[in-house]
Amino acid sequence: MISEQDVIKLKTAIVLTDLLKEAQIVGNKNARFTDKKIQTVNSFGKLSAETGITKSNLISMFSGKTGTKMTSLIIVLSAFNKNILDFAKRYEKISYSDIQKFKEQHKLLESSTKSSNKKPKK
Repeated sequence: MISEQDVIKLKTAIVLTDLLKEAQIVGNKNARFTDKKIQTVNSFGKLSAETGITKSNLISMFSGKTGTKMTSLIIVLSAFNKNILDFAKRYEKISYSDIQKFKEQHKLLESSTKSSNKKPKK
């Protein structure tokens, strides 16, 4: 059973992750179809530079490991040119199965990261 606090953290993480994925798609399209260099916040590094929030804190927010303060949430949403209403609409549509899928995806990512970070034996 997932606690209500964990549900809130995970639903927030799902919305933020979706916004980042959308920004990455838009950034890739702009890079392909325009000669202009359009600045798009489409990575943790760019998001960190834009918001002043460290990459490690952003990663914790986007993975659902930590709760997100309202001030941080609004700053991140602003960087994506979104507002709290945009966030709320997405947040309310997230189902329990969406949360389960997100948790499974992050378990797989964590386990693959841990195994690739192991030092080879001599």
